[in-house]
Amino acid sequence: MLAVALLLPAFASCDDQAEPTPLDATNPALVDATFNTLVMKWDKVPGAVQYSYTLTTADAPDRVITRNVTTGTRATLTDLEPSTDYVLTVLSYAAIASKNTTSEPIVLKARTADLQPLAAPAPVWSRDVNTILVDWDAVAGASSYKYALTDAGGVEIAAGNTVYNYLDFPTMTTGVYTLTLQALTSTPGLAASPVAQLSIDFVREHLQMWTVEATYNSGLTGKSWPVTLIAYDDNSYSIKAWYGVEGYDLDFAIDPNNAADQFSLTGAYIADGKGNYAVPTGLTGAEPSAITVTPGNNRCAMTGAAGKGSVTLAVSLGGVEATDEVTWGITIEDFLGTWNFAFEYVDYYDETGSEERTVEVTLGSEPNSIMLPLPKYYSASGSGMAVIDFSNMTFTMAPAATGVWTYAGEASETDPMTGTVSLRSITINNLEIWRLYDGVNYDNFETYKYSLTR
Repeated sequence: MLAVALLLPAFASCDDQAEPTPLDATNPALVDATFNTLVMKWDKVPGAVQYSYTLTTADAPDRVITRNVTTGTRATLTDLEPSTDYVLTVLSYAAIASKNTTSEPIVLKARTADLQPLAAPAPVWSRDVNTILVDWDAVAGASSYKYALTDAGGVEIAAGNTVYNYLDFPTMTTGVYTLTLQALTSTPGLAASPVAQLSIDFVREHLQMWTVEATYNSGLTGKSWPVTLIAYDDNSYSIKAWYGVEGYDLDFAIDPNNAADQFSLTGAYIADGKGNYAVPTGLTGAEPSAITVTPGNNRCAMTGAAGKGSVTLAVSLGGVEATDEVTWGITIEDFLGTWNFAFEYVDYYDETGSEERTVEVTLGSEPNSIMLPLPKYYSASGSGMAVIDFSNMTFTMAPAATGVWTYAGEASETDPMTGTVSLRSITINNLEIWRLYDGVNYDNFETYKYSLTR
């Protein structure tokens, strides 16, 4: 009996020193995944008092993104990158006095969701003379649009961002262009759209700037006839029915940047390779059906503009060379005579008034100048000399003094007046009346409207 009794404590001592066993491993699972969040859970492990989890990325397992200890069985991992593979490692921990040790690590792989791209915009284009217009339906979720316009050689014409769903590209020339357009977003979970591409085969239309009735003087035939000259906004021109036959026009362009060779023909005329062009006249029978025009080396030229000018053409027929000339415009004498005068004002004291009468416009002492009657303002009257620029049909008139009053422009008593002219109207743009009140300083009496009509 004593032997048995002595053995019992020994056996008990062996039980107390038994090796602790690891806790059971938990079973983590993915609950939810968005573009920047993963929600994980795991089963509660018997004997576990807390759990640790560590998050890394699959492509960089040594770089810890987050590590935490919790008594719960769920982890919500935020501020993650979209479209990225992550690895979650979970360990279960027993109490300090427990017969268990930490569990084996359990690894769960999960991927955040992709960003949802916006729908690609669907641009369409249209033309307004020399402007390319592009518009598209607004893309849901878009905060702005990124665009770029390139020409056929890949040269960027315009680029930028816009919050609107339309674009305008003015003053374009004929050519093939490519527009790329992408919808951008600032909404979380959304991504920029695929890049839309639009090919634009643009043909520039002419915008008529002015039209004049002119006289065609033929050096070949010795005859003259009326023609119409049209000027367009791209420095191109057309002499309609240039030899008097409807539908047969002479089309040309002026390159102001090429002093050595400004004049060129732009119509579909037959060239002989030596700088000569056969331009149809539309004439039949014994009349010449075509006239040779030689524009190179400035043998043809154009001067003037809407108010007054001429086109000279180097022409030939059957070896006979001559110069044809188209002339148009008005002279300074065309402005002389009786006009209807109209004047309205708001003076220094905010009082309004007007004046209407018949006046006479006379010739000025400088070239291309006329004398314009001035308003009868507070007993002052007189006239000012307007010098006309026939190229632009505008005029400039120096300040005109009548006693203590000075008729001048808006800026000061020395500012010239400017305006526009035609055969039926003359208008001053910026007339003000200034008063010398102390021999040195001026008051201005503002807001005046001055015009002559007939």
